[in-house]
Amino acid sequence: MTEIEITPADAADAEAIAAVHVASWETTYRGLVPATLLAGMTLERRVTQWRMRLDAVDGGRFVRVARRFDGEIVGMVQAGSARTVGDFAEWELDVLYVLDRHHGAGVGRRLMTAAVEEARAKGAASLGLWVVAGNVRAFAFYRRGGAVVVTERVAGEVTESFLEHGLRIDLARR
Repeated sequence: MTEIEITPADAADAEAIAAVHVASWETTYRGLVPATLLAGMTLERRVTQWRMRLDAVDGGRFVRVARRFDGEIVGMVQAGSARTVGDFAEWELDVLYVLDRHHGAGVGRRLMTAAVEEARAKGAASLGLWVVAGNVRAFAFYRRGGAVVVTERVAGEVTESFLEHGLRIDLARR
């Protein structure tokens, strides 16, 4: 297994994080979300969004990257106080993506552990997240980590909607 270090993200990481985000969407969500939504997931848009996110990190969001020994970013996680899961969790896992070639190597688990530890350190008792219906790999990953399905929602626009499952992890039991 390649040496991986979990480190705080900074503004210099925006392009690499965006590349992981776009690549992960292309490999994970094809056939699960509307094609027009995937087509709108451009590297340029994500670079801009990640620069804004990383500039606002002290706004309560936790961002970490999985970095190989050569500096390549192969995964990332963002979490913070609940924004869309407030009715079923105190903290929210916004994104957790790992490049396909690193699936099964423990990178996702290490990123998830970092988010869980940060949520606990901030006093959260639960962590919520959304998983696109049909994303079997992600669903199994979070279930192994103690997540249970507590709700569902239709996400996206009316003409480009898809189903998501809301999961909660009880941090006292994990």
